[in-house]
Amino acid sequence: GELLSAANVTNYTTVEIAYYLWTQGITNITVTYNVAIYKITYETFDARGQSTVATGALCVPAGRTSAPIVSYQHGTIFKRDEAPSGPDSDELDIGVIFATEGYAVAMPDYLGLGMNSPPLHPYVHARSEAVACVDMLRASYTQLATLSLTPNGKLFLIGYSQGGHSTLALQHELETNHATEFPLTASAPMAGPHDLSGTMKDLILSDTPYDSPAYVAYILFGQNTVYGLFNTPSDILTTPFNSTLPPLMDGAHSSSTINSAMTNIPKRIFTTAFLDDFTNNSNNVFRAALRANDTYRWAPAVTTRVYHCAGDTTVPKENSIVAVAEMQARGSTHVTLVDPAPAADHNSGAEPCFFAAKDWFDSLLAP
Repeated sequence: GELLSAANVTNYTTVEIAYYLWTQGITNITVTYNVAIYKITYETFDARGQSTVATGALCVPAGRTSAPIVSYQHGTIFKRDEAPSGPDSDELDIGVIFATEGYAVAMPDYLGLGMNSPPLHPYVHARSEAVACVDMLRASYTQLATLSLTPNGKLFLIGYSQGGHSTLALQHELETNHATEFPLTASAPMAGPHDLSGTMKDLILSDTPYDSPAYVAYILFGQNTVYGLFNTPSDILTTPFNSTLPPLMDGAHSSSTINSAMTNIPKRIFTTAFLDDFTNNSNNVFRAALRANDTYRWAPAVTTRVYHCAGDTTVPKENSIVAVAEMQARGSTHVTLVDPAPAADHNSGAEPCFFAAKDWFDSLLAP
C-alpha cells in the first residue's frame, strides 16, 4: 500500500460534468464539486505473494476538507488501457459522478491491468483482487492526506460484474483482517459471478449458446497464472483454440476480438479428455480453482445489498441467489438481495443497479 506516485492527470469543472451528464440523459445527479483525477501508482502483492506494482485512479471533489470514501471495483475489461487509470476507461465516469457529489473515490485497476502493470490479469482471483483493492485504499488515503482531505468515517464498497465479485472479496478481506484500519459503512456487490464453482461452471458446461464466451477463456488463462492449470494450452484446449486463443490473452485485445475467436458453446474449446474430467471429477484442477474463488462462504457483519437483475443471462442472477442464501445460512442478518430492474440484462442492468446503490449510500451519509 505504499504510494509510489500520484499524478494529477485530468480535471473536470462542474460545467463540463453537467454538460456531459446532460448528453447522457442523466438527470438525477447534483453537480456540486469540480473533480480532480489522479493516477495512483502503489506497491502491492501479486497472486503468488510477490511484491509488485499496481495502479488505479483517485477521483477527488475539489475544495472539500472531509469526505466519505468509495472504493469502486470495475467490471471485466480485457485491454489494459481500459482500466480506470488508463486512457480509454469507460468506468471513470462513475468515479466522477460520485466525486462531484462530494465522495472521494478509489478505483483500483487490479493486477495486470493499467498501463504500468504486467500481464496477465488473474481474472476473478478473489484474493489478489482483494489485496490490490486494500492497498489501493491505503495509497489513496496517503494521497488524500497530501491534499488535506480527511476521510469522514464513511467507507462504501461498490462494483458491477467482475466488480461485484471483487467487491465481495474485498469486503471479506476488510472485515476479516482490516476492520480497525478500514471500518465499513455499507457494501453493494452487483451482478457478480460469486458462484463460480456452481452457476458459472454449469454455464461453461451448457449446450446453450453463450453471449460472452471470451469470459470463459479469460477465467481459464487468468486462473492458470495462479494455479498452473496446464503447462501448454494443448494440454486442455483442442484445435484450433490451443493456438488461436493464447496470443489474444495479452491485455491488448478486446472482448469482441476474443469472442470472435471462441465458439458460443464454450465447452467445445476443451479436449475430449479434459472436458470429461472437468464434467465428472469434482477434484478437477479447473473446478478446484473455481471453487477456491467463490466469494460467499462467510457471514458479513456489515450491511450488504447484493444487486442483480433477473434478466441477466451473462452472469445469471443465480450467482447472487446462491451467495445471499449461503451467507444468511451462516448467520448473517445484514445481507439482502435487491433487483432494481427485473427485465434488464447484464448490460442494461448496470445503470439501475448503480443508481439504486448510490441512492442507498447517499441515505447513509447522515451522522
